[in-house]
Order: sequence, then structure tokens, then C-alpha cells
Amino acid sequence: MPQDVWNSELQDVLDKASVSLNYSIDHVVEIRAEVRRGVEDLEKELETLKLEVVEVIEANDSVGIAYRKARVNLAQAAERQDNAAQAKAYEEAEHYMKLKGSFEERERNLRRRRDEVEREKVRLERILTRSEETMSKLRLAMEILKNRLEDMNQLGTERDYKMVALALRFAEQENLRLARDIHDGPAQQCSGAILLLDHMQKNLQLGRGEQAFQEADRLREQLKDALGEFRTFLLRLKPVGLDLSLEKGLSRLAETLKERYGVEIAVTLQGRPDSLPSMLRVNLYRIVQEATMNAIRHGRARKVQILGSFGAETVSLKVVDDGIGFDVHAEHVKAQERGSYGLTNMEERARFAGGSFRIESAPGRGTIVSLSVPVGEV
Repeated sequence: MPQDVWNSELQDVLDKASVSLNYSIDHVVEIRAEVRRGVEDLEKELETLKLEVVEVIEANDSVGIAYRKARVNLAQAAERQDNAAQAKAYEEAEHYMKLKGSFEERERNLRRRRDEVEREKVRLERILTRSEETMSKLRLAMEILKNRLEDMNQLGTERDYKMVALALRFAEQENLRLARDIHDGPAQQCSGAILLLDHMQKNLQLGRGEQAFQEADRLREQLKDALGEFRTFLLRLKPVGLDLSLEKGLSRLAETLKERYGVEIAVTLQGRPDSLPSMLRVNLYRIVQEATMNAIRHGRARKVQILGSFGAETVSLKVVDDGIGFDVHAEHVKAQERGSYGLTNMEERARFAGGSFRIESAPGRGTIVSLSVPVGEV
């Protein structure tokens, strides 16, 4: 097919896709707004229910005290054989017993409704999470259509199109990983922080100041962890310094991870890393970033070395750690079974750049991730 005909058909497809994506984005935005309003309403109701539960418990405790007092009065009146006082104490005890039963039934109903609201809130929050994943994909597609159309029209070989398809897959996988990691990390930590706030509020209402301060200390630590995770995610979304050079990007990566995890990370580069093409620079950074994060999170490494050699024709990089190591083949199989893209992404990024990639590791021996890429490929 002639190139101009291909470009014309590609343009037509992209125009139609753009219209469809715009409609889809608007529709998802409307759904998210409606669901978010539902979550906000449930949060308000949940807060009211929690306060009412505390009030009912306190009232029931007061009635319990009055009931026990009436029972004591009844026993004393019976000992004195004071029929009038005995009848009065009996009526009071019966009244408080019925009142106590009413409060207990009210508490059960409030707790039941509270549990229903919490379940519905979790369900809506899951919808929000899934819709955010969908929005990420749609925004990514729109960004590609908006900013990359000219580059795509200039593609001329099968390899060019495969490179674009692979790049899109990298971006989609990274979006999914970020969504999953945020849900499993900071989102859970923030949910835990809300529970701690609830406990702290209850302790304050019941006059248990010491317990409330303990909850506040735990809350502070949990929020610090969540903030650290968010900063790590921001680094994944927009690497600091990488727009200037690979050296600055890797140095900033090392500083951030050292601060976040307390791991010793050394970056040693030889040659001219600042002269790399942008696409190659990003690919190399992502491979090193993935290898370093794996060393810290999965390998439990305390020391990591990032080594690089930049020649006129070839770039070589190594990430060496002192972690617990792993069985490379077995880990590949497990990663494929659980749908994890980390190891595969590193390998495919290296191949995408026309280079070679190797992982050397064994249980108890640490890990060495090596790659070599010809500069002229990208």
C-alpha cells in the first residue's frame, strides 16, 4: 500500500478514534462525578451513624447504672419489708430494664446500618478505582492521538510501527501497575488512617486522652508512610532530572530511594550519558528504575550499585545489589502466572532499544541486572 494512502487511512482512523475517545471520557467523567457524590453522601451518613452509636452506648451505660441502682434499692426495700418503697423500686427497675433493651435494639440497628453503609461505600470506591484506571487508559490514548499524530504519520517501516505498539503497551502496563500499587499501598494506608481517626475521636469522646494520643502517634506514622509512597509514585510518573540527562535522572532516583527506604545507593557513570537520544534515555532509566526497586522491595537489599559505561557506539549499564537473590527462571514463571510485568518490561525495553539484557541471581547471592544497547539503534 502506498505511504500516502496508508497515512490517509491512518488519519481517518485516528480522527474517528478521537471522537469516540472524547465521548467515552465525557461519559466516564459523568459516572465518576455521580459515584463520587454517592460516596460523599455515604461518608456523611457514616459519620452521623458513628456519632449516634457512641451516644447510644453512653446513654445505655447511664441507664445500666440507674438500673443497677434500682435493683439495689429494691433489695434494700425488701429487707426492710417496706412495701411502698419496694413497689416504687420495682417499677423503676422495670422501666430502666425496658429502656436499656430499647437502647440495645437501637444500637444493633445503628450498627447494622453502619455496616451496610460501609459496604456500599467500599463498593462505590471500587467503582471509582476501576473508573480511574479506565480514565488513565483513555487519557493516554488521547495524549497519543493529540501529541504523536505527526510522528505516527511519518512512520515508514514495519519496525517503526512495532516500536510504537510496544511503547503503547509499556505505557498501559505502567498505568495498570500504578493503579494497583496505589490501591494496595497509599489507598490502604489512607483507609487505615481514617479508622485511626475514628478510634481517636471515640477515645476523646469517652475521655480516654492517653489512648487518643497513642492513636495520634500511629496516625502520624501511617500518614508519613503514605506520603513517602506517594512521592515514589510521583517519581515514577515524572522522573526528576531525566529531561536534562540520564546521569541527573539516575542521581535523583538514587537520592529519593535512599531517603525513602534507607538503602545505600551509589551511581557511577563513565563517558557521556548526557548525549543520548530522548527515547533511549527514557528506556534505560526505566530499566534501571525497575531493577533498583526490585532490589529494594523484593530483594531486601541494603546496598545497590548503579554502574554505567557510555561509549560512542554502545551503552552498558549494571544494577548490582546485595539482596537475598532469587531463582531467575522460577520467578519468570511466577510473574507470568500472576500477571506481573516487571521482569518482562525490562527485557522488552532492552530489545526495543536493539540491545541485550541479562539477570544473574541465585538465592542468597544478590542480583546483577545487565544490559547493553547500541547507541545508534534509537
